[in-house]
Amino acid sequence: MKILIVEDNVEEANNLATDIKDYIKNRGEVLKPVDNYPDAQKVLIKEKPEIVILDIELKGEKDGGIKIGELIKKQSFESNIIFLTGLPDHLGFDKAKHLSSPFFLKKPYDDTSLQRTLELAMIKIKGREEVTQLFVKPLDEDKLWLKTGRNTFEGVSVKNIIRVQADDHYPRIRVSDKKEPILFKSSLSGFYKNILSVYPAFFMLGRQQIINLNFVEKVQDNHVFIDGDKFSIPKDRREELFLLLGIKP
Repeated sequence: MKILIVEDNVEEANNLATDIKDYIKNRGEVLKPVDNYPDAQKVLIKEKPEIVILDIELKGEKDGGIKIGELIKKQSFESNIIFLTGLPDHLGFDKAKHLSSPFFLKKPYDDTSLQRTLELAMIKIKGREEVTQLFVKPLDEDKLWLKTGRNTFEGVSVKNIIRVQADDHYPRIRVSDKKEPILFKSSLSGFYKNILSVYPAFFMLGRQQIINLNFVEKVQDNHVFIDGDKFSIPKDRREELFLLLGIKP
């Protein structure tokens, strides 16, 4: 696996390269960073990196990173894009949201944000068994605190979450170490986007269901079986689900 960094601040680019090398170790190679569109284009053609980390603003080009992202999409390079930006959230997102499934890493980043963003990008790389194995291992040490009532919060270990289901206005979460599900205050989509999406093991099966792939028992026809229950797989989610489970239909 090859990773390319496009960043016009040499010091920041080198620091980021070092952080990535420390994290991925022998699972990939960090290419020499570049700081402009022409050099990035040459490396893309020659090296075909699987992951490209792009600063949105480059020297002399406010949207330099966006242009490189558009080139990747136009030329059908099989590169997963991570936008590195110091812009306010809405500005960075608005500039890049039209590109195919980009990831975002906001400056200044911390080690956890970097690692989780890399994990999410790596799971989209097809045909790599090591990535699938990485995907199905949640960050066991994390614990979430759910608001279950007025001034009441209940702790849940990430590794024990089996699935989360929409239940009227509040989601219902099923965990392996409790007999009864927990009803808590949040929207299902908001809970996934703001909390669970950073954990690679969780998958949004549809508008009403989030599942933990570690607990999937069986996939049959257009259904997935988890925790003794059967759920339909939406047509537009089938291909990605099979990829993440490592199933080759």
